[in-house]
Amino acid sequence: MIRRLEERDVEAVLELGSAMHAESVYAGCEFDLVKLAQLADVILRGAPIGAPEGLACFVAESDHPDHHGQLVGMFVATCQPMWFGNDRIAGDLAFYVTPARRGGAAALLLVKQFEAWARGPAEARWLAPGISTRVDVERTREFFHRLGYRPWGERFLKEIL
Repeated sequence: MIRRLEERDVEAVLELGSAMHAESVYAGCEFDLVKLAQLADVILRGAPIGAPEGLACFVAESDHPDHHGQLVGMFVATCQPMWFGNDRIAGDLAFYVTPARRGGAAALLLVKQFEAWARGPAEARWLAPGISTRVDVERTREFFHRLGYRPWGERFLKEIL
C-alpha cells in the first residue's frame, strides 16, 4: 500500500534514509538524523517549499503477512517553479526501496503516486526524478525508461574537501 507520510512513520523513514545513505555514493558523507527528522516534520506540517504543495513524502507498506505494515520504501518529492519562469517541475529528494523489495511493485507504485501528486496538487508540468546515489543505476534507468521517462542532462560530482 502506498500512502502519505504520517507521524507514526517518522522513525521508520529515518531508518530507510539511513539505509539509503549507507548504500549510496554518499556513504562517506555526514548523516544527520536530526536534520532528516526536521525535514519529516516540515513535510508533516505541510509547510511548503516553493508553494503550493512543494514537498511531500509517500511511503510503501509491506502487504506480506509476516511484515504487514512495515515500511519498505519511500519517495520524498519536491516541486517548484523553473528558475526562468512559472512552469513547475517535480522531482525527488530521495527515492528508496529496500533491497529485498526491489523488483516488486513498491517502486512502481511509489512513482505512480508521485506522478499523481505532481499532476494534481503540485501542478507540475515536468517530472524529473533522478539517480544520484549510484545504486542500481542501469536497472533504475531502465525502470524509468519503461515508464516513459527520457534522459534529461547529466549530473556531475566533484569532492573538494
